Amino acid sequence: MGGLRVCSKQARMPYHISEIDLNVYSLEEICYFLYNHIYLVEKSFFNDSLVSYIEHDLARPSLAQKLKQMIGAKYPVEDMVMLIFNETMYYDEHEIEKIKPILGTIEKKGVHERLQMKAESFYKVGKYEKALSIYFSILMMQMDMSLTTKFYADIYYAIGTIYGKFFVYDMAGKAFKSAFDLYPNNLYLKNMIMICLIENDDEVLLNLIRKYNISDEILKECKNDYAILSENAKKNEEIHENLENMKLEYVEMLEA
Repeated sequence: MGGLRVCSKQARMPYHISEIDLNVYSLEEICYFLYNHIYLVEKSFFNDSLVSYIEHDLARPSLAQKLKQMIGAKYPVEDMVMLIFNETMYYDEHEIEKIKPILGTIEKKGVHERLQMKAESFYKVGKYEKALSIYFSILMMQMDMSLTTKFYADIYYAIGTIYGKFFVYDMAGKAFKSAFDLYPNNLYLKNMIMICLIENDDEVLLNLIRKYNISDEILKECKNDYAILSENAKKNEEIHENLENMKLEYVEMLEA
């Protein structure tokens, strides 16, 4: 999205988009949400509350009426999204063409895939608990035999990544192991090894080496990556400590 974008009427009160806990004040902001979080948009997004907000707070009665008719006629989500795109003209033709293929395939995908895309969207905006909940719900559902084992391995990998972000390394390690057992590849394997290095758990690492016949080359790569991570973490700690010292010196100077 390039260039200057001018917003139309700004409402005094916000419209709350519960999916990502976001308040918006204009049609362009709604348009931006739809474009950038399309996998979170379901039919329930287009409801009487949104129609009323567009009609009264944003003073767009014509658009509100069109949306109301489309909701009543049970139009596909993609048609209602495109209506808002076309009404706002917030995105240019090239940008609209980029998202059209996505809009055309969302409702054609199975429930497992749609949930995965939704979880990924939550992950991207930092809603990790919501993403984690959806990933677990996928695993609790009956398996879709039309999907590959890698699909389910990626679910476990995503779960491991979230646990890693919250320093729950034992659960992260188990998730990466489940991913690798389903679909062996170096990405999952390296994450398993990295967890052992972070936890300084030589015993578990040795068991992994024996069980999966891990090569010296992969071990070396992981240890090098871990050394870089450790060095970066150390630098960040030093920077934080220096900033805290500077703040303290500044406060002492003011109090002198």
